[in-house]
Amino acid sequence: MDSLSEDERVKLKAALAKAIVDPEVRTVRDRLHQARRDFRKVIRPALIKADPSVQPILEKVRAERDPTTPTGDD
Repeated sequence: MDSLSEDERVKLKAALAKAIVDPEVRTVRDRLHQARRDFRKVIRPALIKADPSVQPILEKVRAERDPTTPTGDD
């Protein structure tokens, strides 16, 4: 976005605001969010299964993570 002029950024943001309310876009975006949640739920156990020694590393990362960042635990 740094290479865009201010007018181009404004135009693109306006187009995005219109596109994001399109029912098809919303449906696909919702599926994307669900897929991300599903991935977060399975990746941690899979990592630990692949190499149990990474569990303390994952705990360290989790402790440092922004509390507003989804973890897949919900």
